[in-house]
Amino acid sequence: MKPACEVRRSGVGQNLSPSAFGARLLVLIALIAAAPLLRSMEPSELIAAIRGNDLRKARELLEVPEQVQARDARGNTALHWAALAGDAPLVSRLLAAGLDARATNSAGATPLHYGTGNATIVRALLAGGADPNARSASGSTPLHSAASRPGGFQIVKLLIQAGADLNAQRLLFPSGVNAPTNATNFTGVNPLTIAIYSGDPRSAELLLKSGAEPGGAFGFTPLATAALAGRGELMIQLLDHGATPNVDDGFVGNALNNLLYGGHAQLVPLVLEHGVDLHQTSSIGEKTPPMVWSAYTDTADTSVAEALLARGLDVNEPTSAGHTALDWALKRGETPLVAYLRSRGGTNSAPLRNKDLPTNAIPQESSARAALLRDSGATRTVAPAKVLGPFPGEWVRSEIRLCLVPPPDSPSRRLRAGTRTRISPR
Repeated sequence: MKPACEVRRSGVGQNLSPSAFGARLLVLIALIAAAPLLRSMEPSELIAAIRGNDLRKARELLEVPEQVQARDARGNTALHWAALAGDAPLVSRLLAAGLDARATNSAGATPLHYGTGNATIVRALLAGGADPNARSASGSTPLHSAASRPGGFQIVKLLIQAGADLNAQRLLFPSGVNAPTNATNFTGVNPLTIAIYSGDPRSAELLLKSGAEPGGAFGFTPLATAALAGRGELMIQLLDHGATPNVDDGFVGNALNNLLYGGHAQLVPLVLEHGVDLHQTSSIGEKTPPMVWSAYTDTADTSVAEALLARGLDVNEPTSAGHTALDWALKRGETPLVAYLRSRGGTNSAPLRNKDLPTNAIPQESSARAALLRDSGATRTVAPAKVLGPFPGEWVRSEIRLCLVPPPDSPSRRLRAGTRTRISPR
């Protein structure tokens, strides 16, 4: 019996059953139907011109209505990109052309989220109806974005005057990327927290004086963040405004542990004077009390251990894994801190394992060192960077310490006049 349909391709006969031929026909129809959608996912010429820093062409395309109203695949309008590019005249022209200052992209971010690096743009967007309390999918507001900028004081002030919520909470790990697996307290940070860690100290002071909460019930509160970053003056102001040093940050514990983790032993007396809990452990991983944290130092400084022991702590108070301060101190060899802990009765939980190090000569030339590594079978793997959200200005978190520099909804790159910089929303 002859096949129902015979299709020839490249001179080779292929006999297809009716079902196989029908399946291929459906695929072809689907591709044809999807062509307009695929074309719509490409950025408009206007958006492409802004992204490519071709501002002359961008201004020409403003005369084409369909170009002005187009969005890219992530929902960004030309106004989003103009705000990100820091082009105040273009922002004004787009607003005059009718673009919505409250438009959101697929991440829920508005042009105001991306325009916080330019006061003129912020004023124009606010005058055009932008919401100073617009929340992205991660909970970030324009004030979070402004507070992250080292030079953001004036814009923080503008947003406060416009009625921005001083205590809005945004997620610390917006996409869950790199978040500790049991970090249940990593739920949010307010603009003050971000300003303390990465922004202008004047912004932090302004937020605090304007009524921002100095503390919280859990998580990376402003005080925990100031301790981790070693911002002594801000710690004093926060404590004077009622912040407590014993809030569990969901990570290393209280403000004392944050100071020791961050290497700011000189600020320890400040929290000791304010009644910090001397036995509060870290919250994830090996539960570590302050006595053991006192040995978390590369300088073998004995001052913290001395201060804690002077307050009656047990020199051998262990972690959840049974390690003591001496265990941690010994990781850096026979140091003055090791000698001091031993003099106070410190013991280590397990015998030391001496590690024999090879005495092979190390080549001076980098090429020779690389060849030696290759010959030894060593390999180098570079993991791809993980980003925090599908929108312009994504930031990559580089350490587990804190993801606050800057918030995910703030622009990560800006176009500068006279350059050929190309930015992408990925």
